Amino acid sequence: MVRLKASWRGYAVRAAVIAVIYILLNALALRVQAPALLRLVAFINGVILLPLILYYAIKTIGNLIAEKAVGKGLGLIGLALMDLAAPAAGLYIGFSNLASSIAQFVKPPTYLTPALTALYMLALGLMIRRFGKNDLGGAVSDAVSGVGVAVFIYGFAGLIYLASSPLAMPFEVLSLTVAATSLAMLGGLRNPQVLELKPLFNRVNAIIFIIALTLALSSIPSLASYSGYIDLAGLVAMLGLTGETAYRVYRAHSTSLEGIRERVYAEHERQRDVKATQEDEVLQRALDDFIKYGNKEDLIMYATHMLTLCDKDLLEIRDALGELIKYRETLNTNTRWIWNPGRVEEIMREEMSRRQAIARNVMGEIANCRNTKEQNPTSPTQR
Repeated sequence: MVRLKASWRGYAVRAAVIAVIYILLNALALRVQAPALLRLVAFINGVILLPLILYYAIKTIGNLIAEKAVGKGLGLIGLALMDLAAPAAGLYIGFSNLASSIAQFVKPPTYLTPALTALYMLALGLMIRRFGKNDLGGAVSDAVSGVGVAVFIYGFAGLIYLASSPLAMPFEVLSLTVAATSLAMLGGLRNPQVLELKPLFNRVNAIIFIIALTLALSSIPSLASYSGYIDLAGLVAMLGLTGETAYRVYRAHSTSLEGIRERVYAEHERQRDVKATQEDEVLQRALDDFIKYGNKEDLIMYATHMLTLCDKDLLEIRDALGELIKYRETLNTNTRWIWNPGRVEEIMREEMSRRQAIARNVMGEIANCRNTKEQNPTSPTQR
């Protein structure tokens, strides 16, 4: 079941109320038979009321599907109708009727329809991106939000086209490459490492944009005398970005995740204060395995055994080891692609500090247990 902020009945009531107003306005305009009033009513109905009726109608259907959904698939369809289809359809009807409504009052300029289309694409791109970020997750979220960015860039290209068609071409090319690389992120559904290629895809898109922009600027007749400088600047920018990308790719392949782990662990070894006694070699190995790799099973098993010897019951042991039991690693240590080794090292350092704090609490519980056991030994008569 999908959690919803409002019931579908509320959206249905709003759609019905606006539909009644829509009908009453049409009836009033037909009764008065005033041309000016007819044009005003047509504007209000086409640009405001009709889009709102469609918006709330789709919201009602989407909310009803999401509210009654028993599976994740239907719930997602309901959310898509509510958060994406409803505003997109309502806005489309509004923008479509706006040009014809304006034509009833004044003669619209030739660029009005293309401008409204471009503005709609800008708004649609933002809607798609927000839907991908807020309602989805993982590879699908990256793909859908990336497509939203591509649609936004295409709308921006439409606005640029009104002023200069050559300058619009690089943005049209960029929108296509962003859409292609965004859809490639769906490969992360089978292989999570694909998600780590996003920074590389962004740089590839930037390189393609630089090439397209250089060609576009060189093709403008008024800039023909500066074409040599434009080509040189584009070449320098492209080579610089290509070199930086190649260096990052080289570091990603040559950097060993295990090497980063060993280096960070060595720092913690020098300053850590979580140690077991020499007799507890098994406990020390369990501590090292947890702090270094995040493997908590042996530490849980040993700590449970030690606390059991102190006559702790199951609930007391669960409370004492609560943080350790709930621990989940935040760093994906199965990765083979390290685009930013510095960031990986920073996250790993934070993760080991977190593990060390948990281990310190566990050792404190074991030490308190032992002290209590030594101070209150079991009498022979109680054995």
